[in-house]
Amino acid sequence: MRNRINIDTKEKNTFILKFQHENPEVAKRVASRLGSFFVEENIRAANRPPRKPRSFSWMRCRRPGKELEAQEEKLKQYKLQFGGELPQQSRQT
Repeated sequence: MRNRINIDTKEKNTFILKFQHENPEVAKRVASRLGSFFVEENIRAANRPPRKPRSFSWMRCRRPGKELEAQEEKLKQYKLQFGGELPQQSRQT
């Protein structure tokens, strides 16, 4: 049945729904019902209360990023100081 359904979105809230069937009356009823499902779900989604924000602190979320930036800066300074080589690279030569 899925291969008989075609949905084209035109704009933000506009779509064209097509359903192919040998019997035009069946095609009309199915397309009408599918369209109703789309409209009903859109109304439900619009009336649904917004989701609550998660219960974690944004500072806790940002902290690992700040720590990573600090480590990257240390690595950059180390490479500048030692000619772009890391300790394991300088031992090999």
